[in-house]
Amino acid sequence: MSHFEKAKPIDAMKHFALFLLALILSGVMALSHRSAGATTPSDSSIKLETLVPERVLTIPQNEPSNYTPIQFGVRITNNTLTAFRVSLDSLTPEFMAVDGENFYAGKIQVSLVFRTESDFPLVRAGESLNLFWEGKFYWGAQNIYLQIPDKYSNLWFFRGFKPGISKVRFTYTNAEAQRWYRDREKAERKQLMGVLTGNLSSPWTQFSFVLP
Repeated sequence: MSHFEKAKPIDAMKHFALFLLALILSGVMALSHRSAGATTPSDSSIKLETLVPERVLTIPQNEPSNYTPIQFGVRITNNTLTAFRVSLDSLTPEFMAVDGENFYAGKIQVSLVFRTESDFPLVRAGESLNLFWEGKFYWGAQNIYLQIPDKYSNLWFFRGFKPGISKVRFTYTNAEAQRWYRDREKAERKQLMGVLTGNLSSPWTQFSFVLP
């Protein structure tokens, strides 16, 4: 009886030791998983800014050959201690009227292109990356359209613009910390680590549409 009573604390210690071991192993596994992934931003660790060099744009004449160019972009600042890569195809422009009307009309997938390493630019700790797109406003079916091509020859379309103030921003949505790309020199697929994950948006930035 006494032997049984003395064994109870030993068993308890064994269970406690196994419990601690399980916690340590789970912590190591979690740490390993995080280090193999990418930077997931906190509220202030990664900053997105909307860039619109020309804030006043002229409405094009309602003729087939007329259009008004626009350049806009996003600045991504890395305030973390770790470099990360940005997935360019995870960035999407959004346009909206000041009253909340959404101008999005759709996207046309023109071609399927293998991603290369340049499609995942590196942003080092403490540095920023500026990305720009160019589009054009034109008339079509009694609406003012905005057409924006990306580097893969795909097209974003927006419509319904009017004289007055509109606004633009970018959203970044990516859940994959590891991405595949095509090494053209070696003609093989390779994997990139440390791609930025999460859901981020740059602030809405206004621009004006004025009559010619």
